[in-house]
Amino acid sequence: REAGYWFRRAASSGDANGEYNLANLYLNGRGVPKDLDFAQMLLKRAAEKGNTNAMIGLGVINEFGLCGKTDCPRAVEWYRNAADLGNVDAVYKLGLCSLKGIGCEKNVKKAGLYFCQAADRKHTGAEFQIGLLYRDGIGVESDDKKAIAWFSKAAHKMDADALFCLGQMVEKGRGVGKNDKNAFLFYEMAAKSGLPRAQNAIASCYYRGKGVEKNLELAVKNYRLAAETGFAPAQNNLGMMHLRGDGMPRNADLAAEWIARAAKQHLPDAEYNLAMLYENGDGVAKSREKAVELCESAAKNGNEDAKAWLLKNGYISWIKDNPSTDKRK
Repeated sequence: REAGYWFRRAASSGDANGEYNLANLYLNGRGVPKDLDFAQMLLKRAAEKGNTNAMIGLGVINEFGLCGKTDCPRAVEWYRNAADLGNVDAVYKLGLCSLKGIGCEKNVKKAGLYFCQAADRKHTGAEFQIGLLYRDGIGVESDDKKAIAWFSKAAHKMDADALFCLGQMVEKGRGVGKNDKNAFLFYEMAAKSGLPRAQNAIASCYYRGKGVEKNLELAVKNYRLAAETGFAPAQNNLGMMHLRGDGMPRNADLAAEWIARAAKQHLPDAEYNLAMLYENGDGVAKSREKAVELCESAAKNGNEDAKAWLLKNGYISWIKDNPSTDKRK
């Protein structure tokens, strides 16, 4: 509230930074009632005075439709205005828009140029994005060593996503010697920031005893941390631990509840697992109809167990209607 008082005083005198800072309070409802329209008005005032952070704020409002309808081309205009005035975050935003075709034509090479411009100015997010481009061979030739080099730049600044990706590279031995213990350490550092996929990864390490001593209780704990954020793979994994009774007493009801949450997000493994619960009446009322429905969805999303179950149980017509999923050829 005290910050709001001083920001309000600065804004009332026409100070652009005061208008921008006050807008952020209203955008997030911090110490004041949340008011997106008022925040947008303040950002426009600040942007007119050349505040580039306000321009980015207006871009975000337009990109995500925070005040109603989305307008991605307008968002790109705001990002470009801020970038032209030297704002490195805006350059990074233009890279993301070019990479995904948001408000402009998709252009991976242009995205890479924007990321490189931002990375030259030590922008952490841009360093991470360049790592992804090299890892996945997007717009450039795939190069695991270059990917690791760029991830490392961001990871040195404790960027959670970069730490997680380094863990994946080390675990798989891509561009560096395979080392499960070091992979676990990277996952652990990333998880400390609350990154759900890192929490899920260290849970899996504890479950399998990979890179760390096997500990089912810690596996459950970390799966739960990730699951409670809505991360579907962790919800499915936690559900399966409840189902098997790993690290805790078996509880089919809780298993079905967690797996169903993941299945609602169309995670193929969760759809298949929930289908089998319905098939067997385990934690849910038995229903062949729901089992078939879930298996069909899982199969469409690439789950091989679901395809095999459909074939085994005589649902050949579904396979004929979805020939791209049939690998018997």
